[in-house]
Amino acid sequence: MLDRMVEDERVFRRSLMDGHPRFPDGRVDYSAAMAAPVIHALCAAEGAILVLKRSPTLHLHPGLWSGVTGFIDRDESVAATVVREIHEELGVTAEGNNIRIAERVDVADPAAGRTWHVYPALVHLEKRQRPQRN
Repeated sequence: MLDRMVEDERVFRRSLMDGHPRFPDGRVDYSAAMAAPVIHALCAAEGAILVLKRSPTLHLHPGLWSGVTGFIDRDESVAATVVREIHEELGVTAEGNNIRIAERVDVADPAAGRTWHVYPALVHLEKRQRPQRN
């Protein structure tokens, strides 16, 4: 049953990727999309949760507090996207840590003019790591 749910989600994410242009490196360009799959990960270590403040210069939701977010813009698992985004945004290694993915949550965002298909994740890091500014 779980394998079937995982496969259904993979097919769903692929359907969102179809028909959109790609960047030269192969990532899907969702800039004109009405819907996009994204991860939203919270990192926990030694009793603390890392929360990030979004840049005030961002077009969407500037200056708000958030976890690590990113598009699922490659043909990879949600867990692989979580690991990659945490490394890209924080310089922190999450691979090999306990990663828990919750069920997808669909969020209509009038400010963005699209629906976010959010895959929430909780990553238990083995120890606190100092994030590197990106």
